[in-house]
Amino acid sequence: MEVFLRRLTSVSAGCRSGLGDMLWFLAVPLVLLVIPAGRSVVIPILAGYLVAVAILFVRRWVLSARARRQEYVVPRELPPAPALVGRDPEIAELAELLSAGRSKVVGIHGPAGIGKTVLALRLAHSVAGSFPDGQLVAQLRVPPGDTATTVRILKQFIWSLQGPWDDEPDGDLAELVDRYRKLTRFRRVLVVLDDAASAETVRQLLPEGADCGVIVTSQEPLAVGADVHWRELGSLAPQDGRQLLAAVVGGDLAKQAERGPTDLVVERARHLPLNLRLVGTVIAARSPADLTTSFRLLQPVAIGPGRPLDLGFAFLTAEEQRAVRLLGLLEADEPLAPWMLAGLAGLSAEDARVLISRLVQAGLVEQVPGREPGLVEFRVLDHTRRYALALAEDPRDALQLGEARTARARSSPVAGPAEIRRLQETGRLTEALTVVADAMSWAAEHDRAAALPLIQIVAAELHIELGDLEAAEDLIEAAATSGDPLLRLHVMRVAGLILRRQGQPRRAADILSEALRRLDELGSPVAEHTAEKARLLRHRAEALRDDGRLEAATADLDEATRLASALADRAAEPLRMSLDWTRATVSREAGAFAEAVTRFTGVRAGAQRQGRLAWHAWIALDLARTQLRVTRPAAAAPLIELAQRDFVQMGHRYGKAKARVALAALRLSENPADTRLAVTELERALETLRNCGDRWAEAEVAQELAVHLPALGRGSEALVLLRAAAGGFAAVGDVERARVARRRLLVLAWRLLPRTTAIRLSDLVSLPATRPRVRWTALIATTLGAGDR
Repeated sequence: MEVFLRRLTSVSAGCRSGLGDMLWFLAVPLVLLVIPAGRSVVIPILAGYLVAVAILFVRRWVLSARARRQEYVVPRELPPAPALVGRDPEIAELAELLSAGRSKVVGIHGPAGIGKTVLALRLAHSVAGSFPDGQLVAQLRVPPGDTATTVRILKQFIWSLQGPWDDEPDGDLAELVDRYRKLTRFRRVLVVLDDAASAETVRQLLPEGADCGVIVTSQEPLAVGADVHWRELGSLAPQDGRQLLAAVVGGDLAKQAERGPTDLVVERARHLPLNLRLVGTVIAARSPADLTTSFRLLQPVAIGPGRPLDLGFAFLTAEEQRAVRLLGLLEADEPLAPWMLAGLAGLSAEDARVLISRLVQAGLVEQVPGREPGLVEFRVLDHTRRYALALAEDPRDALQLGEARTARARSSPVAGPAEIRRLQETGRLTEALTVVADAMSWAAEHDRAAALPLIQIVAAELHIELGDLEAAEDLIEAAATSGDPLLRLHVMRVAGLILRRQGQPRRAADILSEALRRLDELGSPVAEHTAEKARLLRHRAEALRDDGRLEAATADLDEATRLASALADRAAEPLRMSLDWTRATVSREAGAFAEAVTRFTGVRAGAQRQGRLAWHAWIALDLARTQLRVTRPAAAAPLIELAQRDFVQMGHRYGKAKARVALAALRLSENPADTRLAVTELERALETLRNCGDRWAEAEVAQELAVHLPALGRGSEALVLLRAAAGGFAAVGDVERARVARRRLLVLAWRLLPRTTAIRLSDLVSLPATRPRVRWTALIATTLGAGDR
C-alpha cells in the first residue's frame, strides 16, 4: 500500500508518464477481478478506482499539455567556461552523477583558492546539455540569518524562469521560495550555488523538480540533505601545477623556463591554483626576458605560516604591494574605490582604476554590480583580506586613507552631464565611462538621491552609444523613480530611443508623443524646455521614419528646427547639427538620395570641424549606406574605411561591428555571386555584437548571416543562427521579426530535413520564448502614464 500511495502521489504531482505507468495501474483491477468476492462488492470498488485513475491521468495530461504550450523562459546564465587544468577525475565523477540522475545535488568543498568555482563552472558547462530548461548561477556568500540576499537571489531566479509577460517577482521569503519551487517542479534546470556558507540558504534555493541538478561549492560540507554527494578538492598534482602555470604565463614565456625552477615555483606555491594563477599573472604582466631567472628570484622568498600568498606578493610591484596592504584597512564588506588608491599613491582616477584592474586580473579583487544600476564596485576577496590583515601595517597608510576619506566627503563630482556628453561626442569614450562611474559613485556615497537620476540618464545615453542597451534599460528603470517632471521626460526620451533601436518604432513614437504632451503641460517656455522639446521631436521623427511615416517625420523636424533656431547660444549648435543629420536620413528613406548625400556631407564636415569624432564616424557610415542604396560601391568603400578607422581610434567595439556589417553589404554589392567575403565580415560583426548588449542588432546580423550560409554548405549553422535570431527578436519584443525568423527557420529545416542537422526537429517546433526585457517599459508606462497604445 505504501508503494501504491507513493506511486499515486508521483502521478498527481505530474511526474513522467508512460506505458509502464498505465500497465501498473491496470494491474490493480485485474487483481480485484480474481479476488473471490461478490460482484456487488467488487464492481463498485473497481468503478470508483477506474474513475479516480482516469481523473489523475487526465489531470496530468492537461498539466503537461499546458506546460508544452506555455511560452517559458530558458535562462542561460552560465558565464564562459573558464580554463581548467587537471581535475579530470573530479569532472568525470560529478558529471556522471548529475547526468545519470544518481544525485540531484553535488557539492565541492575545500579551502579558499583551491579552485572550487572554476571546477563548478566547468562541470556546469559539461552537463548543461542534460538540463535543457536552463542554467542558473548565484554567488551566495550569504552569512547565516541574512535573508535579504536570499530574497534577492530568489527574485533573480524567478525573473529568469517565469513567463515572458509575468509581473516582477515580489513577496516575502516563504512566498518566493514557493513560487520558485513551482516554476522548477516540471523542468530540468541546473542551478550553481557558489561559495555557500549556510545550509539553510542552500535548501531555500534548491529547485523542486526531481530531474533538476544542483552544484554547490563551500569551504566545508553543509548538511543540505540526504541526496547530496560531496567531493573534497585537494591541491593540484605537480604536473597539473606546471601545466596551469604555463597556461597562465603564456606559451612563449613558458617555453623559456627550465623544468627545475618551474617545479620550485609549483612546490613553493603549495600546488594551490590561486597561488599559481597569482604568480603566473604577475609574471605574464611583467613579460620578463628570462623566465628562469625570474623563477629563481623566488628561492629566497620566505612563506610565513598561514600566508601562502607570500610567493605571489613578492612578484607584485611596490605600487601593487601598497595597494594590497591598503585592503587590510578597509571595513568588512567595504568596497574598494579608485579614489582610495588615488589618495594613497597620488594617482589619477583613471590610473587608480587601472591599478584595481590589475588586482582583479591577479585574482585578489573581484568586480561586482554596485548598489545602483550601472554602478560597478570592487570587492576584496576573503582570502585577500585575510592576507592583507596579516601583513605588517604601515601607520602612514591608515593616516593617508583617513585623509582621502575626508577629501572625498568634501568633494564635488568630477564633471556634469554636459561634460559627459561632450566626451561621448568627441569619441573619448573610456574617459566618459570613468567620469560617469565616478559621478555615480559620488552620488551614492554622498546620499544625493536627487542628483543620481540625471547621471543615470546620461549614463544610459552613453551605454546606448556603445550598444549596451540592456545596461541602458536598467539605468532608466532606476531613473524613472525620480519625482522631477523634467527628469521623467528625459527618461521617456531615452526609452523611446531604446525602443526604436529594438525594432519597435511605433511604441517609441507613442512614448515620445506622451512626453511631448507632458512637456506642453509644464507650460514653461524656458530655454531648457525648448531644447528638450526639439530633442523629443527629433527622436520622434526618427521613430516615425522607421515606421514609414515620412511626412509626419518631416513635420516634426520642421518644428524642431524652428525651436532650435530660437536658441541663440552656441550650445544649441550640436542640436541643429543633429536635426540636419536626421533630416538627411529621412530624405534617403524618401528616395531623395542626392539631397541626402548633400546633407550628410555638410553635417560630416561640421562634425569634423568641431572635433566630434563619434558623430563623424556614424555619419560617414550613414553616407556609405546611402551610396550603397544607389549602387555606388566605389564611393562607399572609402567612407566605410574612414568609419572603421575612427571607431578603432575610439576603441568603439559596437561601431566597429556596425562598420563590418556595412562592409559585408559592400562586398555583396561588388560581387553578389561570391558571398564568402561578406560572410566573413558578418561573422566577425556577430562575434563582436555578442559582447555588446544590443540583442536586436545581434539577432539582425545572425539572420543576415543565416541567409548566406546554406549556399556555402553550412545549412546546419544557419539553423542555429536563425533560432538564435528568433529568440533575440522575441527577447526585445520585436514580435514581427521574430515570426519572420521562425518562418525562415522552419523553411530551411524542411529543406535540410533529409540531412543530419544540428537541431532536432522537436526543438524547431517548440522554440521556447526568450525573456523580453519589457519590465522597464512597463514601469515607465505605469509610473508616467505613457500607456501601451
